[in-house]
Amino acid sequence: MGALSLGWFMSDRDWYYAEPSHASGIVKTGWLKDNSHYYYLDPAADGKMLLGHFSVNGKSYYAKASGAVACREWVDVQDSVQDEPSKAFAGSDGSLCGALRSGKLFTTNGDGELAEAHGFVTLGGCKFYADPTDGSPCSGWKNVNGKWYFFDETAGYARSGWLYKDGSWFYLDPSTYVMKTGWVAVNGSWYYLNSSGYMQTGWLNLGGIWYWLDASGAMATGWRVVDGTWNYFMANGAWVSDYMDAKAQSYSSNTSWLILVDTSRCVTSIYTGSWNNWSLNRRYVCSTGKASTPTVIGEYQVYGKGYSFGHGYTCYYYTQFYGDYLFHSSPYYVNSNRVMDPTMGVPSSAGCVRLEIQNAKWIYYNIPYGTKVVTY
Repeated sequence: MGALSLGWFMSDRDWYYAEPSHASGIVKTGWLKDNSHYYYLDPAADGKMLLGHFSVNGKSYYAKASGAVACREWVDVQDSVQDEPSKAFAGSDGSLCGALRSGKLFTTNGDGELAEAHGFVTLGGCKFYADPTDGSPCSGWKNVNGKWYFFDETAGYARSGWLYKDGSWFYLDPSTYVMKTGWVAVNGSWYYLNSSGYMQTGWLNLGGIWYWLDASGAMATGWRVVDGTWNYFMANGAWVSDYMDAKAQSYSSNTSWLILVDTSRCVTSIYTGSWNNWSLNRRYVCSTGKASTPTVIGEYQVYGKGYSFGHGYTCYYYTQFYGDYLFHSSPYYVNSNRVMDPTMGVPSSAGCVRLEIQNAKWIYYNIPYGTKVVTY
């Protein structure tokens, strides 16, 4: 007793297909899709794979020597009208339609008869362009009414999606077949195509904003190593050249505000937005804790405010973010408007973040409770 055949097998020099999903190896009949190709297994011949021309439900098809049904390609046919070489087009579903005679394209008119085509026509779900003067189908690049199209150089139909040509990538709109330029979103990634349609890679400057496009052409977002250095790109792809602004993008806040304090450079930056989308609102020079009384390092949040405090001096407009650590004004002499210590730009405080009084006042009135404060 022979072994049970599963998948493709040959019998009497004809090919058949046994369903692998059935333990009994039932021979399949009718249409079969195997990988990316379609085959027709004749029910009237116990599932024999058909070759050459055949018809199913009133439609004509052509199976190549491999048995795969021709799709989106021209097939030689016997022309019953004219005694000359003729081809029919195997459309997206494999069925034959139209005609190619003496280099001219023909389509079926309203009466069901073949007529010479001119301009844009559709055959088998594919778009063609027949020269308005001689009816020949276009191939390669073609400008029609100011828009560029690319017609398959073998079959002549309009291509869509990504096209690699002459060492460059282009993108043709899947619905209109028109060559795209500028920004285009494909499968969740953004790409940039210049005015000639070429996909760009590497650094790109548009209106003074820099973007990085990977080798695949996809626009970079978030942290990315470029030329051996870490760089940060906003959600819209814009490169953040300032390290502090880039650092901010990694944090979230319970409010639409975020404060970062660089304790070594004595800089306070205030941002609006949300995680991965913070925009710099303002930046102040400040004074952080000196070496003996350093400013605390970490992530905190605003939870207290007050007008003033001090003994032997007065600091105004304080905003509390951790224990006794505050944002506040420079120290003033008691009962005067004279600054006792105007030092800014170097660590000199007892641990708090000192600001010029107008800047401390702005934070006091505008930054809500719950705002994240990051000191580093």
